[in-house]
Amino acid sequence: MPRSKTEDFGEKIGGARKDLWTGRGLLSSDLSDMTDYEKKEYVNKNNIWKKPDYDALAAEGRSREAVYFIKLVRDALPAKFCMSSLATMTRDEQYKLYIDFIQEFKNLVMEVRTLEDVDKLKNYLEESGKIKFNGYRAYSVDDKYWELVSNKLVNVMCLYNRNINKYRRDILKKQFCYNEHEKALTNYTVIFYHKESTCINFKAINTLSLAEIKRITHPWISGIEVSAAGVNDKSNKVGIFLSQEDIQKIIDEVNNGEYIVLSNGKYLFKTSTKEEALNKAYAHYKDSHKEEPVHQASSKKRKELYVPPQLKHIKRHGPVFRLNNKNITGDKILEDFKFRGGEFGNWLNETERKQSLNYCYDALMDLSYALGVQPTDISFNGSLAIAFGSRGHGGKSAAVAHYEPARQVINLTKMRGAGSLGHEWIHAMDHAIAAHYAGTTISLATQASYSIRKEVPAEFFEIMKTIKSCENYMKDAKDLDEKYGKSGHGYWKSDCELLARAGACWIHDRLTAVGIKNDYLVGHSEGIKISPHGEERERINLAFNNFLDKAKEIGFFNHEYLLPGRTQDMNISLEMPSEIDEPDRIYDPTVEYTQVSFFDLLETVEQPISDDIEV
Repeated sequence: MPRSKTEDFGEKIGGARKDLWTGRGLLSSDLSDMTDYEKKEYVNKNNIWKKPDYDALAAEGRSREAVYFIKLVRDALPAKFCMSSLATMTRDEQYKLYIDFIQEFKNLVMEVRTLEDVDKLKNYLEESGKIKFNGYRAYSVDDKYWELVSNKLVNVMCLYNRNINKYRRDILKKQFCYNEHEKALTNYTVIFYHKESTCINFKAINTLSLAEIKRITHPWISGIEVSAAGVNDKSNKVGIFLSQEDIQKIIDEVNNGEYIVLSNGKYLFKTSTKEEALNKAYAHYKDSHKEEPVHQASSKKRKELYVPPQLKHIKRHGPVFRLNNKNITGDKILEDFKFRGGEFGNWLNETERKQSLNYCYDALMDLSYALGVQPTDISFNGSLAIAFGSRGHGGKSAAVAHYEPARQVINLTKMRGAGSLGHEWIHAMDHAIAAHYAGTTISLATQASYSIRKEVPAEFFEIMKTIKSCENYMKDAKDLDEKYGKSGHGYWKSDCELLARAGACWIHDRLTAVGIKNDYLVGHSEGIKISPHGEERERINLAFNNFLDKAKEIGFFNHEYLLPGRTQDMNISLEMPSEIDEPDRIYDPTVEYTQVSFFDLLETVEQPISDDIEV
């Protein structure tokens, strides 16, 4: 009889369709498929209007000034959605307004190719009803667009051409859309030499005698500059400090109508034409830089990546929840835990799918058993989903497991995720607490604003207060941030990570107190730096226990879960183990799966998972 294939189960977890945004950008019509958390995370300027390749736009034949205008308009648009206090709209209506606003300006300015096109847009803000001018440089913004229209946007849209010389100087200073040849020529000044228009300290060269030149202490020469772009504007006057010797060379060697090339305050050579001057300047640059070494990356040492090793053996000692090692199905996960849904990565084979379900089922039953809660509490009343190797991004820095607040799903990356389930479940609990008490899914409780935090029981924040009073644990977190490059912005000492690591240790210790060991659940909870230890750990565990009691009392968790025949009191006094077990071992798929009965701990039953067991 052929074996049935293990497929995704329950509700489709889904996710934001970010693949579509790469091309067209986020549209307001995408909001209908997004959760509140996804809106908060993904509704921003970069997802709506991806930063253009400005060099490519210039290469299409657009003027450099027009491309710079596009950049300035995009920079002037609000980077993130901000709830307006003036607009009489719902949050979703304001999300839609923000997206449509960014898309409107994207479509508008991406058509600009010349300064004439720019000039046609100078009255757009007023004509479209977003602002109203009340006099010279005075305007008011429509309440609807109060958080969207800035002074910066008004100045760029309305006054760009009027201030074009300023923007041209900015373009030159920033070398905006300059190619290699143009960037090289910014190191040189080419001056059109004429004895009547070329001056030394404000006096035309032909009016100065040699004796007068020698009396000038700090001579500088000024004249009409010729740029690499070929601009020969009589108003484009520059002044360059030169030595007495260079001034004398120019007077002796250069004739009227010729071009002189200067660099770093020195006279280099003369040419008869502008093109020759620019070409010789570029050749001089290439020749003087050919001996320079190839640009080397910064010698600053990059932070290491902290990646917990795979577990070589996934050990479990505890109650037998699966008689005869029977394989678990997705439907069984849904029935016993009320998970919203589950999914598998395409690259997990059938054996790995069965193993993942079996390990996960036992781990979550152990979790509910050790916490003294119903198995259905583990999914927070059906709000949580589980995924196995289907939602990671891969790569060297990919997480072995992660929690997605946007879709309320724990993802474990194949067997590398083994050992991290407890850590991610604490993240899910952090999120579920905010949802349960404050009625919002847009934030974790540890990251929430005051309006959300005030609804959450004080016992939860007492955990964080206790954690932050633990000097060694906090110092270790700071050291981890300095050494490991998870995000570079305080990842290891962030409230949510401090809570999750300490919470995994709390789960580990509650398991230990009732005689259970489960590497799949908390195999990575222990570590010299990543975990709290000693007296600090005892205080943190006590704070977690106090919150657990309060959560049961007020209904966040339901009634205690008791196995048949079990009479032990679930109000466990946690006794710290004398030694820290080191579970960081390499996972070996050939190792037999071992399960020990809680009621007969002296007898070890070793049974491998069989591919031939039919469910």
